[in-house]
Amino acid sequence: MKSKHSFLILLLVFCQPCFCQEKTDTAAMIKEFKKVMEFTRQPFVYVTTTTTVQSQPVLDAQDTLRTQGVFYKNETDLYYSTGQEEMYLQDSLLVQVNHDRKTIWISRNDAKKL
Repeated sequence: MKSKHSFLILLLVFCQPCFCQEKTDTAAMIKEFKKVMEFTRQPFVYVTTTTTVQSQPVLDAQDTLRTQGVFYKNETDLYYSTGQEEMYLQDSLLVQVNHDRKTIWISRNDAKKL
């Protein structure tokens, strides 16, 4: 009798429904993201962003996030800042500055690929 109950519990545990992301979902998200980012093909762009993330219920201040960012493009030069991080591409150099960690990363980038 005890073994029947344990078998039934194991069966219920392993037969739980699960969710997997379909390849078609990923392709659709990539296409939508490409449409949204299409504006970056213009030679001169200036955009401000606000990103808000909240969990429900909010128990701590760490459960929320609100950042404001700036993105601009001047022909081939790119700049993006969120306050904690800055990133810019100029003369095929990608510079990433993290103010929280106090780090600077510099790498060479092929501007033709952008």
